[in-house]
Amino acid sequence: MQRRFNAMLAALLFTAAAPALAQQSAEVSVGNLVYHLVDLAPDDGIAPLLSWTSDSVLAYASVYDGQANLIDSVQIETAGSSGFTNDYAAARVDAQGDAARIRFDLASGYGFASSNRSLHFTLSPHTQVVFDLDAALWASADPAAGSLPTALAELYGSLHGIGDGDGDWTFSTRALVDGGSQHGTLSVSALSQDAWVDGMLAYSAYAVAESQALPVPEPAPAALLTGGLGVLAAWRRRQRQ
Repeated sequence: MQRRFNAMLAALLFTAAAPALAQQSAEVSVGNLVYHLVDLAPDDGIAPLLSWTSDSVLAYASVYDGQANLIDSVQIETAGSSGFTNDYAAARVDAQGDAARIRFDLASGYGFASSNRSLHFTLSPHTQVVFDLDAALWASADPAAGSLPTALAELYGSLHGIGDGDGDWTFSTRALVDGGSQHGTLSVSALSQDAWVDGMLAYSAYAVAESQALPVPEPAPAALLTGGLGVLAAWRRRQRQ
């Protein structure tokens, strides 16, 4: 009888003392990539041209506990979706079409998630190219967590001369929030000057969060614990009688 009582008491304690952890959440999506060309030398006989040559995808998410031990992770290198859910965090990474999306919810520890697409292209001489990308960011923090989640959307790239390796140009723009939401268009431009150039364009959705909050029982579970102990004590007295 005593053994059964101890088992019931342990189960009640475990349930009632389950912690209410701070919740850090961030979500980012980038997509709808468009570009337009400007002919900087209309009399050179070369029509403005941008041709895509290749593209690649990389998306990943990881979460660690307070001692920097890896709890869970996921990675994809082709268009698709993946994620995980555990006691520490829930993560979802997507790379579909021209879009990159992530959602990251952290309960405890440290974690990050990223979804990235890279594109390679060739650009005609005397041409300006302007890239535009839609971005939506959102981040929400629990004040008890002791830190803020960060949501980042980034559009960046480079140009370099074909064959000679000279004349590298880089360009980038980003949007970042650590609370609230932001919607807008990321825009970058580059010039090819007087020669054909190879280029690389990349865009990424990134989130990082950390929670140092200690697990503390909520008032409701504490009340349940007190009431449950009273019920168990009464049950034990009745068994003795």
